[in-house]
Amino acid sequence: MSSVRAKVERAFGTLKRGYGFFRARYLGQAKVELEFLLNAMAFNLKKAVLKAAC
Repeated sequence: MSSVRAKVERAFGTLKRGYGFFRARYLGQAKVELEFLLNAMAFNLKKAVLKAAC
Protein backbone atom coordinates (compact mmCIF):
# COMPACT_ATOMS: atom_id res chain seq x y z
CA MET A 1 0.00 0.00 0.00
CA SER A 2 2.84 2.40 0.74
CA SER A 3 4.34 1.92 -2.72
CA VAL A 4 1.09 3.11 -4.31
CA ARG A 5 0.84 6.04 -1.93
CA ALA A 6 4.44 7.05 -2.64
CA LYS A 7 3.74 7.32 -6.39
CA VAL A 8 0.67 9.48 -5.81
CA GLU A 9 2.37 11.69 -3.21
CA ARG A 10 5.34 12.17 -5.54
CA ALA A 11 3.06 13.56 -8.23
CA PHE A 12 1.38 15.96 -5.80
CA GLY A 13 4.77 17.01 -4.43
CA THR A 14 5.99 17.81 -7.94
CA LEU A 15 2.85 19.83 -8.64
CA LYS A 16 3.41 21.79 -5.44
CA ARG A 17 7.13 22.41 -5.92
CA GLY A 18 7.33 22.80 -9.68
CA TYR A 19 4.02 24.36 -10.52
CA GLY A 20 3.26 26.44 -7.44
CA PHE A 21 0.11 24.59 -6.51
CA PHE A 22 0.13 25.48 -2.80
CA ARG A 23 -3.04 27.52 -2.61
CA ALA A 24 -5.91 28.26 -4.90
CA ARG A 25 -5.39 31.47 -6.84
CA TYR A 26 -9.04 31.93 -7.68
CA LEU A 27 -12.36 32.02 -5.91
CA GLY A 28 -14.86 29.45 -7.07
CA GLN A 29 -14.58 25.73 -7.45
CA ALA A 30 -14.77 25.70 -11.25
CA LYS A 31 -11.76 28.00 -11.68
CA VAL A 32 -9.72 26.09 -9.10
CA GLU A 33 -10.53 22.76 -10.75
CA LEU A 34 -9.55 24.16 -14.15
CA GLU A 35 -6.25 25.45 -12.75
CA PHE A 36 -5.49 22.05 -11.24
CA LEU A 37 -6.43 20.28 -14.46
CA LEU A 38 -4.14 22.51 -16.53
CA ASN A 39 -1.29 21.99 -14.06
CA ALA A 40 -1.81 18.22 -14.18
CA MET A 41 -1.80 18.26 -17.99
CA ALA A 42 1.42 20.25 -18.06
CA PHE A 43 2.96 17.81 -15.59
CA ASN A 44 1.90 14.80 -17.67
CA LEU A 45 3.16 16.35 -20.92
CA LYS A 46 6.51 17.16 -19.36
CA LYS A 47 6.77 13.63 -17.95
CA ALA A 48 5.94 12.14 -21.36
CA VAL A 49 8.56 14.26 -23.13
CA LEU A 50 11.22 13.31 -20.61
CA LYS A 51 10.31 9.65 -20.89
CA ALA A 52 10.44 9.77 -24.70
CA ALA A 53 13.87 11.40 -24.62
CA CYS A 54 15.42 8.42 -22.84
